[in-house]
Amino acid sequence: MKARGNSPRRSPAPGVVRDGEVYRLAELQRRLGWHEHALRQAKVAGLRIVRFGREGFVLGSDVLAFFRRLGDGASEKGPDGQTQEPSQDKAPAGVPRTES
Repeated sequence: MKARGNSPRRSPAPGVVRDGEVYRLAELQRRLGWHEHALRQAKVAGLRIVRFGREGFVLGSDVLAFFRRLGDGASEKGPDGQTQEPSQDKAPAGVPRTES
């Protein structure tokens, strides 16, 4: 017969990062399926890592903000991967530009 209260803790689903929680780097890597190189790339790209003693931690809110910034930046890049500056004087292809 199983003892009550001794059931194994369920591990949170991979890929789930919540605002308002703090994650050790190893846990964040496990949840996101990242290896060391991916974590280094994220740090270089602006992911904030908080150090305390020998441990590194990441706030869930910082992870979510990091991915929002990546998503916003991706929409501003052209097909060649270069950042596109919005131009007010250019009309879309096939639409004549009007002078005011």
